[in-house]
Amino acid sequence: MTTQEAADYLGISKSWLAHARLRGEGPTYIPIPAGQRPMIKYDPADLDKWMHSLKMPMGEPIVPPESAFAATKRKRGRPTKAETVARRSYASQQPSLAAHSAN
Repeated sequence: MTTQEAADYLGISKSWLAHARLRGEGPTYIPIPAGQRPMIKYDPADLDKWMHSLKMPMGEPIVPPESAFAATKRKRGRPTKAETVARRSYASQQPSLAAHSAN
C-alpha cells in the first residue's frame, strides 16, 4: 500500500503518517529504493498489528504522560488569560498568609 492508501485504511491523514514515520512512532514500513528518495510501502498486516498495539483495555482511563502537563515558563510578555486564571485559582485554594500571622 502507498502512504495515502495506508492513511485512508487507518483513518488518519497522510501527513500524520509521514511525521510518525520520521519520529519512529508509526507502523512498520517498507522503503523501496527509487532514486533520491525511497518509495514507502505499507503491509496491511503491519498496519493491523500497529493498530492492535494501540488498543486500550476496557475500563482503564487514558492518562497522558506527566510531561504533557509540564508548564513551561514564558520568558517575556504579559501572562496569558489561562495563566492568570490558573494563578488566581491556585491562590484562592491556598490558606491566607494573614490568617497564619494573626495566630
